[in-house]
Amino acid sequence: MKDFEIEGKFHGITKSISENKLNIVLDNSGSMYQYVNVARRFVLSLVHYLFQSNNYAEFNVSCFTKKDSSFSESLLPCTKQNILLLSRWLDRLTFENKTNSLLALVSAFSQEDSDGVVLLTDGPPSEKGSIVEKCVEEICDGRPLHVVYVKDGIQDQNAAHFWQNLSEKTYGTFHVVQYTKKEEELQVIRHHGLPENSSLDRAFGGSNRPGTAGQTLLAKSAKDGAFYQRKLEQVISDEALDVLLEPSPVEISGKKLSKITDLFSFDEENVGKVCEGDKVLAHWQDGKFIPATVLKKKYIYDEENEDLDFIKVVQVQSFDHQTKTLPLQSVLRIEESKWKTIVRDMIRKQIDKADENIDKLEESKLQLFKSKSFHPSNPLSLVESDGERDYLTETIERQLAESSAFMKSLTLNSDIGFDYAESSTTSTFPYETPKMQHHQLSQSLNMPKQNKIFGKECILNRSLNSFQSPTPPNKVKTWSNDFDNTKKKHRYQRSASVGSNVVERSKKHWVGRPITRETTPKPMLDGNLYRGIKSKRNPPSASDYQTADGVPFPKKTDKKFQPPIANNYLMEKPPPYYHRDIIAHRTIDMSEKPFSEQIGHVDKQREAVEEKRIKALRASTKRRLKRMEEHKETVKDEQRQRDEQARAAKQQNVEDGYTKIKITIEKNRSAMDNKKQKLEYWRDFESSREAKNQKKKFDRIDARKAKRQDYPQLKDEMKQENGPTPNGREEKRNQFKDNRLQNEIAKQEAKLERLRKMRQATDARFDSMRKKNDYYRDMNEHVKKLNTGRKRAEILP
Repeated sequence: MKDFEIEGKFHGITKSISENKLNIVLDNSGSMYQYVNVARRFVLSLVHYLFQSNNYAEFNVSCFTKKDSSFSESLLPCTKQNILLLSRWLDRLTFENKTNSLLALVSAFSQEDSDGVVLLTDGPPSEKGSIVEKCVEEICDGRPLHVVYVKDGIQDQNAAHFWQNLSEKTYGTFHVVQYTKKEEELQVIRHHGLPENSSLDRAFGGSNRPGTAGQTLLAKSAKDGAFYQRKLEQVISDEALDVLLEPSPVEISGKKLSKITDLFSFDEENVGKVCEGDKVLAHWQDGKFIPATVLKKKYIYDEENEDLDFIKVVQVQSFDHQTKTLPLQSVLRIEESKWKTIVRDMIRKQIDKADENIDKLEESKLQLFKSKSFHPSNPLSLVESDGERDYLTETIERQLAESSAFMKSLTLNSDIGFDYAESSTTSTFPYETPKMQHHQLSQSLNMPKQNKIFGKECILNRSLNSFQSPTPPNKVKTWSNDFDNTKKKHRYQRSASVGSNVVERSKKHWVGRPITRETTPKPMLDGNLYRGIKSKRNPPSASDYQTADGVPFPKKTDKKFQPPIANNYLMEKPPPYYHRDIIAHRTIDMSEKPFSEQIGHVDKQREAVEEKRIKALRASTKRRLKRMEEHKETVKDEQRQRDEQARAAKQQNVEDGYTKIKITIEKNRSAMDNKKQKLEYWRDFESSREAKNQKKKFDRIDARKAKRQDYPQLKDEMKQENGPTPNGREEKRNQFKDNRLQNEIAKQEAKLERLRKMRQATDARFDSMRKKNDYYRDMNEHVKKLNTGRKRAEILP
């Protein structure tokens, strides 16, 4: 049998086809001319494989032409003589430009004796794809379509995708064959097989052999969605697609697996048969297989193996865009739809894991924030060593001492000025205002900005290194640590207009003509203490006062000054000091009283108001900070609630999807049950109606029969009543009656014969209806089984 030696390069394809009676459809269009040797060799190899594998195998070959052309009108047995005839017929095979692929497929499926159809082509169908797909689905009648797609380096993705989908819908197989000019380099680069609907093979990634104990599988992990290599322990049920795996430390999706996407066969037939751009499961690390895409296949030098100089490797890119070079035997090709499903599951599990870690981190932060270590009563309790605690204590005490000393100096320099000197008693003791030194001025100008802190806390931020010297007073302003410069300090504002008799507003007088004035507080009115303290505008006239040279002051410049007196409002007021007296006697009476007693009541009042304002500001600041903290907690709670609602909504959507699928199945099942029940009701109704009609007919027949039997008895009774010998007229009358009765009896017998024939026809019709109902019932059960299998395939991806 040298002429019929099997080509080893097609052995993988021929072995994957398990049908015994095949109809082979060969594409003989013009584009297949370059593959003529491939087509002849493949057909002979497949037929000879059938000849060797089964003694009862049959075959036939048809071609794509404008008119249908086939090797035989019916299936022929696989014998040596028929194979020789097929070889000669293939040698005379011609290739045409105009072909009809749909006619060839319809003719192949029209032969009812065939178990399947094998198609060899290199491009899309000659007709519209949707028409071909619809026709094949209608006439295939559960028989598979196996497609062998040939390419020469440039693959038509649309054509390959169409033939692959068509083979999947008919539960056939799909193979891609790479062809080069050198025939010895012909190789099968891809197998894609799908078994029948009721077989367990769908759970094994396209393998065409049933699952057996000890088979190597890739099982999906419920923890991270990746796949791990496991051994098959036992097949429980082919219908439910349940298997038992060997126990392993990795958590798989369960001891029992019922989802067909949770298992892939990892055998030698499927591993490593990939090309560039394929979607695969790649062995990434530690027995873990993740979805990836093939980038490149290449050969590298193997230094460890002395027998083989080069090994074949493949460069893949994982779904998270990581590139890695792996051996060719560590990748398994899968469908693109399943690949996308696995990627979505892994990404969803990674997101859920990240959400759990974030929730745990937020809970740990909240617990730490609520703990005593985060909010100690004494700040020094956070310090672990005694040396650090002592050092911090000394540093804080030193800063407090320096700040308090500096604050006292600021108070003295700000309060003992010319404003206070001019309102005091005269003396011969000279006093000079302290002036800022040059180094202090430069240091204050280059000093960085201090944070604005309220009240006594501002003292803690100051030291001898951050010295601030008081500036000369502007108008009646006294030294204040208030940072708010926008607030109005005076009740009465001077006009900005400048006239000939008015001193410029921006001019500052340290001596000579003061711009402001002070008055003693007025007595209380109506029991209001603060009402008498308020100043009242009462400027003296310009002619009453003059300078030391005798020149009158301009308008709005000369003031009246009251000397300090005791806080007894009933005492007689002494005459005021005039400006010329102060100019003439520029002295200050340095009394021996404490400084706190020399400060006027106005300064004390200002100090009390300032302290009250600072306290109110502190309280408002604390309230604002408290509200901010409460707002932060509220925002966190709202965000947490939104996240929980989104997570719940996401889970609810998934559950709703499964519920919709279950509801659809239940609706279809209930519809089938209702249809079946209606059919049974209709059959019972027809049977009961026909039985009633038959009963009525037979009742009428029995009544007529009984009436006919009563005629002779009535005749005898009439003879006895009429007498022994009737005359001629009576005899004629009796004869007429007898004839009439005989005619009526004949009519009734004829009618009875017609009713008997009708009963036979009714029985025959009833038998045919019963057979038809039985046929419809069997067809409904068959359609129900087919629909159940299809819905299971649609629901289980």
